[in-house]
Amino acid sequence: MTWETAIAYLNFTSRWVLLTAVLYKAYQTRDKGWALLTTAFLIDAMDIEDYILGPLGIAIKPCAYTVASKIPNFFIAILLIWGAVHLKYGESKLKHVISISTITITAYVWLFLLATDLIESPSVRSSIPSLFLGLSLIYFGVVLLNYVVSSHWIERLFPWGLILLGALNLTYPVTRFIGWFVPIGFLLGALFRLTAATGAVKFVFYPVSPVTSKTEPDVKPGAFMFCSKADVLSKFGEFYTKPGTVIVTREDIMELSQRVNPESLVFWITRAKEGKLSDS
Repeated sequence: MTWETAIAYLNFTSRWVLLTAVLYKAYQTRDKGWALLTTAFLIDAMDIEDYILGPLGIAIKPCAYTVASKIPNFFIAILLIWGAVHLKYGESKLKHVISISTITITAYVWLFLLATDLIESPSVRSSIPSLFLGLSLIYFGVVLLNYVVSSHWIERLFPWGLILLGALNLTYPVTRFIGWFVPIGFLLGALFRLTAATGAVKFVFYPVSPVTSKTEPDVKPGAFMFCSKADVLSKFGEFYTKPGTVIVTREDIMELSQRVNPESLVFWITRAKEGKLSDS
């Protein structure tokens, strides 16, 4: 096995590991955002890229490659942004729909131009697709860092791997055509994907359990506001409340109910979800 083939296999395998982790997360949560992200990573795993497919013995017709190799970049970018928006906001607002629609129209116009003789430079052909893909990976990584993954360093490999991969994609229109850098760039891409895949596996299959207090803390009466579940646990321990406590929370009430005194009053601030409410 040559060095190029080993890198291709590493890149190919890490793509499918990422897909598996995100797919399982979508299955666990039944969340629209993770479902969109699953589609994005499925397209990414089947990316039309000669440096990946060539060593694997798969050939794309030269006449189709110019356009076909750019289509996945746009699809992945649109789905990553859309999925990340759902993870962050829980819904797609009008401004998000307008932004995604603008990207879609730009993608169509660019693919139309690629099918003509108006753009001859390979670097220019790659510029817009690489820009959209790189920025979408960085945006998704930032959303994961700020709203989804825990502070555990292995879980944070998931977003950081994607952010580094996005930054590398931003340089693609130039570095892809620098002979001495090409193998280095392919290796970096494979390593960044492997980094993201490692963090994703930890995040999905081995999530961090919150630290709990074995003794009931002595908390004076008053009003408290916390930005994370970990902060609440550090203050109140495993059982958040005593009788007579009033809680205003955005956490899923079904998960919270196991750790809240039954005599507490809970106000659950949430977005409406589809489906029927259970008896509880």
